[in-house]
Amino acid sequence: MLLNEDPSPAYVIRPVDLSDDREVNTIASFSMLTILETLPESRLDPTIVPNLSIASMGEMYRSDLGRSDRNYLVAVDAEGNITGHAIAVLRTDDSGLPYGYSYTRYVLPAHRKQGIARQLLHAAKRWWWEQGVLYVLAHTHPTNLPLQRLFVSEGFIIDGEEDGKWPMVRLRWASGG
Repeated sequence: MLLNEDPSPAYVIRPVDLSDDREVNTIASFSMLTILETLPESRLDPTIVPNLSIASMGEMYRSDLGRSDRNYLVAVDAEGNITGHAIAVLRTDDSGLPYGYSYTRYVLPAHRKQGIARQLLHAAKRWWWEQGVLYVLAHTHPTNLPLQRLFVSEGFIIDGEEDGKWPMVRLRWASGG
């Protein structure tokens, strides 16, 4: 798919209003659901994930208000309900090169398989492209095969696996590709 295709016209992708407590709390709760769904280790030991509460995540997101290196996105249905989110981040690598990072993303189960995750990824890729990044990194748990398939179908390659507090698969996309 090209960057400008709209796979799910029933949903609108727009920036999160970080000054709106309802929106911030919604994406904070979605971030928690992401962790609990895709990081089985966190269900056994929640202490491996710092700030695992809606309040602490919401405060962390509110502190980003006005930062130009973050792009908070939501998918909104026809009734105005937030059905998914994604956070795209700009970073600089050890060589001083700018790159993008797919920080978190989630779609409510009732809205999955509607193209929302792909639409959120397209919006993030457009933003990274506009910011001039050379590549984008993403991580996901090895058991999150649907997300891995989505990223690979969008031009990401599986770039390795990492161990640590929890295992993860690293994915990489070259912005020119």
